[in-house]
Amino acid sequence: MKRVNEALANGETWLLSDGERAIGTVSIKTMGHEELWTAEERETEAVYLHRLVIHRDYAGTGLGAELIDWAGREGALRQRNAELVRIDVWTDNHALHDYYRGLGFQDVAIRDTSDRTPSGALFQKPLAATRSSGPRRIMEEVPRP
Repeated sequence: MKRVNEALANGETWLLSDGERAIGTVSIKTMGHEELWTAEERETEAVYLHRLVIHRDYAGTGLGAELIDWAGREGALRQRNAELVRIDVWTDNHALHDYYRGLGFQDVAIRDTSDRTPSGALFQKPLAATRSSGPRRIMEEVPRP
């Protein structure tokens, strides 16, 4: 929970809502976890996605893919020379691995960390492969104070 709160405070985590209902979230970073991504891998500028979650009621609607595309574009505004979108996924969630492969992500590696994070399956795809057009259901809204 500490990492989630830090990401919220740093403006790295976005909440997706349908009216008043929270239906998804994603964290966007410009640097990969040092224990997951090698120094050589981190030399290639990339947008790193974390904690991508879509409410089960919205599964199968394409909203997850749309959120990935949006997050890639948003991340590219922060990391102007980014070439890749990267994500770390729970190592034992093979159905999720297949989902990302179906969205054009390629396997990079499976790695362990000292804090035993379960998200050690690494995937990436070219940032250019994120959709920049087509129907969009995601609109940015800045919360009122």
